[in-house]
Amino acid sequence: MAVRMEFKREMNRNYMVVMPEERQKTGYVIRMLSENPIPGFLPFQEKKINGDVRHYYDITSKQPLERILEYRNLTGEELKRLITDLVFSLRQMERFLLDESQVILEPEYIYVEPDTFKCFFCLMPGKTGDFPNALRELTQYLLDHVNHEDGSAVVLAFSIFRECRKENFGMEDIERCLQKSGSEAAKNEAEGGMIFQQRNEARQQTEQVPAKETEPPPEQEKPKEEMVQEVSGRYFWMLPVLGMALLPVIVFVFLGVGGMIQYKWILGALELFLGTSATLLFGKGRKSPDSRKTEDTEEAMWDVCFKEDKDQERQEPQAVNGMEQEETFEEEEMQTMLLAAHPIGAVCRRLVSLNGDMEIPIRYFPFLIGKSRGIVDFCLNEPGVSRLHIKIEETAQGYSVTDLNSTNGTRVDGQLLEANATCDLPLGSEVEIAARKFRFQ
Repeated sequence: MAVRMEFKREMNRNYMVVMPEERQKTGYVIRMLSENPIPGFLPFQEKKINGDVRHYYDITSKQPLERILEYRNLTGEELKRLITDLVFSLRQMERFLLDESQVILEPEYIYVEPDTFKCFFCLMPGKTGDFPNALRELTQYLLDHVNHEDGSAVVLAFSIFRECRKENFGMEDIERCLQKSGSEAAKNEAEGGMIFQQRNEARQQTEQVPAKETEPPPEQEKPKEEMVQEVSGRYFWMLPVLGMALLPVIVFVFLGVGGMIQYKWILGALELFLGTSATLLFGKGRKSPDSRKTEDTEEAMWDVCFKEDKDQERQEPQAVNGMEQEETFEEEEMQTMLLAAHPIGAVCRRLVSLNGDMEIPIRYFPFLIGKSRGIVDFCLNEPGVSRLHIKIEETAQGYSVTDLNSTNGTRVDGQLLEANATCDLPLGSEVEIAARKFRFQ
């Protein structure tokens, strides 16, 4: 059924007004919606203006899901709340004997309370369509807009998406996915709590037991082979000394005094060699295993230090003179300027209070102003300001401002904007947000 939609503001209440072009027999549905507000659905009332039928849906203090997900993605808790509210609303329809095909599942018709993320759905009398296919499209939309860094959100979105792709699926299948995600979350929470409790108990026991004086660990007996090697290495220098003492005696016994005089140069060279060998072996045997380990550690540390310096030298660009570095920096700066329409930190435009006590810098577009911290770009926490109040955008002709379904409205040069209405915002315009007036510069 083709419809036309507009937004109206009446007595600080905002309405989404739907004007169906085809009149069908919907008396029962309209009566049930008007006289029995159904939990989970937008409050409904029908009005006739100049013979035309209009369906009014109260959307005060709510935002469409499409707008909420325009600048961010769904978390696991938000997705679970949305699906839970949808299942609950559809169960309520069964109590009132209403057809689920009359529910609109397009993101622009699903309204959300920004603070609690409670979702409200739009039930349109006389609407006909393929509800399972509409639900499949909604799950595809949610899967595309889920926060992929949130594991629970990804798992839940994909499980619901997969269930809706099956033939003859029902609400029981979706409820099963919710229960499974809830049980897994509870299990993980319980396991985390047990681990935390065990750590606390272990910590308390450690604090209660008095610390004993630390005793050096008993020395382990070394194997006999190692002991023999250590002793031989430590006293091996004595062999050359013994050779130095015995060599003259051997020459004297076999050759006599004349032989010692005849071979004195050879004998002296051998004595010098044995003495040098004894000195070197003595110094090597005096080194302890700990000192060897210390030397190895120091060598490794020096290697690491020199390796880091070498890596830094490889990574840092070698410039012949200062001009090359300046040219490189200028190139990077020019490339950054080409990527961004406005430099980060530069003030493009601003809203200046007519009282002169406040200034709102606008450094990028689109720019959201409201009371809900964490969603808007500037938090204006004053009475009468809605959680999402206005959006300022840059257009081909200049700038524009959109009222984001605010409760107390937005005025531009004294003209009150309808809910969700957009108008041009020339430089020098006067913007009134609730009771606060600004000049757009």
